Amino acid sequence: MKVKVLGCSGSETIGHMTPGFLVNDRVMLDAGTISAALSIEGQSKITDIFISHTHLDHVKGVLFLADNIIGRIKRPVNIRAIPKVIDAIKKHLMNELIWPDFTKIPTPKNPVLAYKPGDRQPMFLQGLDRGLLVLAHETAVTLDIRTQDGSELALRFLGGHELPFTSTPPCVRHR
Repeated sequence: MKVKVLGCSGSETIGHMTPGFLVNDRVMLDAGTISAALSIEGQSKITDIFISHTHLDHVKGVLFLADNIIGRIKRPVNIRAIPKVIDAIKKHLMNELIWPDFTKIPTPKNPVLAYKPGDRQPMFLQGLDRGLLVLAHETAVTLDIRTQDGSELALRFLGGHELPFTSTPPCVRHR
């Protein structure tokens, strides 16, 4: 399994990008940093994005990704999160006021993005050999990836930013 840390800071400055972890060039864990770290070709390979929570530093990359890959992909990129996160993105970001609703662009039958709410269930994804499990809690989201080659990755996001700033990524374990 290949994991690339695109960013792991709560804000942006030169050399510090907001949270985004790219797994096997296809799956994003959080979307704080996508377009600032990947070429258009790299962005076009993404099939699924898991959003841990609704803070802007974890979702903003979805907006620019959608604009960058329109007309370059054959299937929509799946936005995966617990229902309350998806509802907040719909209501407060991709609402035609702040940003266009790319779940209807270029057409409702052929959108750039698709919402896939989930909670405590396995999800099998293109780009991963076996699957990904999302466990959602009120104060934390745990993402576990297991592949057929025996690789595992577990990320635990504690809700929001109540932990002091550090320059290291949130609890990352990779075997």
